[in-house]
Amino acid sequence: MSASILASPVPTTTAEPIAIRDVPGAPSAAAIRRHPFSFDTLSRAAGIGIFGIVFVFAIWAAKDVVVPTAAAVVLGLALGPMVDLMIKRRIPAYAAATLIVLAVLLVVHLTIAVFALPLIAWIDRAPEIVETMRDKLAPLRLLMAEVQQLTTAVEKASGLGGDAAGGSGGSLGMLLSAAALAPVVIAQTVLFVGALFFFLATRRSLRAAALGICLTRPARLLAAGTLARVEEALSGYFAVITVVNVGLGIATGLLCWGLGLPTPALWGALATVLNFAPYVGPALLTLILFGVGLVSLDSMTAALIPPLAFIVLTTLEGQILTPGILGHRLTMNPLMIFLAIAFWMWLWGPVGAFVAVPLLVISAVLVEALSRRNGFGRRSRRGLAAGRRIPQPGR
Repeated sequence: MSASILASPVPTTTAEPIAIRDVPGAPSAAAIRRHPFSFDTLSRAAGIGIFGIVFVFAIWAAKDVVVPTAAAVVLGLALGPMVDLMIKRRIPAYAAATLIVLAVLLVVHLTIAVFALPLIAWIDRAPEIVETMRDKLAPLRLLMAEVQQLTTAVEKASGLGGDAAGGSGGSLGMLLSAAALAPVVIAQTVLFVGALFFFLATRRSLRAAALGICLTRPARLLAAGTLARVEEALSGYFAVITVVNVGLGIATGLLCWGLGLPTPALWGALATVLNFAPYVGPALLTLILFGVGLVSLDSMTAALIPPLAFIVLTTLEGQILTPGILGHRLTMNPLMIFLAIAFWMWLWGPVGAFVAVPLLVISAVLVEALSRRNGFGRRSRRGLAAGRRIPQPGR
């Protein structure tokens, strides 16, 4: 029996291993490479993530140049169809771009003129406003210490406290700060105007150059259709939101006038401008109206009426009126709007709040085009952002 055991074949480790493809039901090598957790997939994801981090850092580091340029390109995409319409009427491209840029500058000038005189009057009343707010908030015993610290910090920072000499020094300090910022503001304004003008004047050649990069005819058709839908979506968005915001501004001005607040035209104009930044703009104006009511009205209860009335007004505008008017148009998810505003404000400051939704519109159109290109489902009627509605691209 022992001899038979010794004579039996002994398995060795030198035998050729069985290939995975020889095992019944095993995935192919191509399927393994496409697996979500394969090395190739993870390396691609890591490369995309590193590129995204570097890109975000680059546009943050160069924001003094990127912000006005990006704002000009976004506005240029929205105004592009107007240039096409003027070119069809045999107006040269550079002449059409000049007329549109002059119109934009005129609107900006009128907006500044509306804000200038009332704001100067309120700035002149700054010491009185600080004292009045301190007296009105005195009954709030639990918050009084924090308010006093805040007002002291404001007085030290702006030079509003102390005697007249200190006030003069503070005014001089504010003038010096404004003088230091003036070159930066002027340079960014010139960059914005120049980028907007040349983008409008040369957008057709820029589009031809972009399409020339595409090597195949289907790719060129996809790129051309996507660019057209981006311009259509942005044009519709700005047209609708501008009309809605002007209506909201008029209603806010009438509301402030009816409640007895001073300079109601200023708050109406401010509502029009700030509502271009959803959530952030109305929230800021609510705080401003509370402060104005606190200074101008007799009691704390009366001071609460203007901001509460404005909240009701913006709720009607954002949740009932606008969706009712634009019910057949593309909707946006509120979470995506909120996150986009938070991200771009963190990256670019207050300007980021105004360009966040237009950039989200562009992203929605691009994602939709790529989804159709890759065959993912039907074309969706819903976009990425809401409470707000933009025109359905390509319809």
